[in-house]
Amino acid sequence: SLGWLLRGDQIFSARALRNWLGSLDIERAKGIVATDEGPLVLNMRDAVLSDMPTRQPEEGRIELIDAQPLAVELLEQAMLACRLEG
Repeated sequence: SLGWLLRGDQIFSARALRNWLGSLDIERAKGIVATDEGPLVLNMRDAVLSDMPTRQPEEGRIELIDAQPLAVELLEQAMLACRLEG
């Protein structure tokens, strides 16, 4: 598994996160992230991604889970590319 802790003031594009997570061939993804659509809980299992509103997190997190080794640097770059400038 691979995970990141995110500052609560980092805002991500919900659309970009959905696109990125939906493109991954992994067993599971989960997280709580501040987005431009408000704070979201993200959950992907069996290639089905769901999200729902939640309270603003003090810190966010994203975790990717797979039986195969994950490409840490590439995944981190792709995740960070989902952040909004500001």
